[in-house]
Amino acid sequence: MRKNWPVGTGYATALWSLTYGVLGVYWALGGPGYPFAKVTDDRATASILEDTPAHVVAPLMAAVGLGGAVLAIVMTRRPARGWVLQAIAAVLAIGLAVVIPDYTLIAMVALAPALVAFAFTGVPGEQGGVGDRWGEVYPRWIWFSSRPA
Repeated sequence: MRKNWPVGTGYATALWSLTYGVLGVYWALGGPGYPFAKVTDDRATASILEDTPAHVVAPLMAAVGLGGAVLAIVMTRRPARGWVLQAIAAVLAIGLAVVIPDYTLIAMVALAPALVAFAFTGVPGEQGGVGDRWGEVYPRWIWFSSRPA
């Protein structure tokens, strides 16, 4: 299996892309659960697709997803010749990984060391009541007093 990991990765990519293609068709036909629908301002993200209509984006998502699935299968089964398929795949990968998502994933990766530190020390500053009950139930000094010296 270790020798054939590129083949498995190619088929996994095709399956992931096919899933987005099928979801795009589903949303284009009026299915519920469209992820880019209008939300209240306090739940908004920084995605460029935020507040886009389903009748515009869903067919495009279906075409890109189904096309990406075909591209992944072709690139997995066929030996690499030329640069055209690789260029299309690179543009799709960069676009889908960097341009479309909101900033939440990038922020979580960038703040991961701070999140680990905050787990032990608490989040600094006023939190508007978030987590206040935790301090009553399990005070922070128990963490440090219960550890062996």
